[in-house]
Amino acid sequence: MEKELETGEKTENKTDNKTEQNNRRYKAFISYRHQPFDRKVAVTLQKHLETFHPPKQLEKKEKWRVFRDETELPTSADLSQDIREALENSEYLIVICSSIWQRRDSL
Repeated sequence: MEKELETGEKTENKTDNKTEQNNRRYKAFISYRHQPFDRKVAVTLQKHLETFHPPKQLEKKEKWRVFRDETELPTSADLSQDIREALENSEYLIVICSSIWQRRDSL
């Protein structure tokens, strides 16, 4: 994935990086706090991303698969390994952060 230049510096091979992104199982991994407000945001965001229709001029028009633990996480003895693998197989990481005031006002 990285190539070393004569000076000893490493540079990423853009072709390899693009191929690696295309081989990812998930378009995005949604990380959120399991509280009512944050969960509502995560569920809504997942729904919108998975039903999003990319512009026609994009090369690939595949349906986006988004990881959210309640819909994608299998029942397993090693949840940390499953989560680690899902993160490694996601093109993007989306972290949902809300303030205590937003959570309090939504209840």
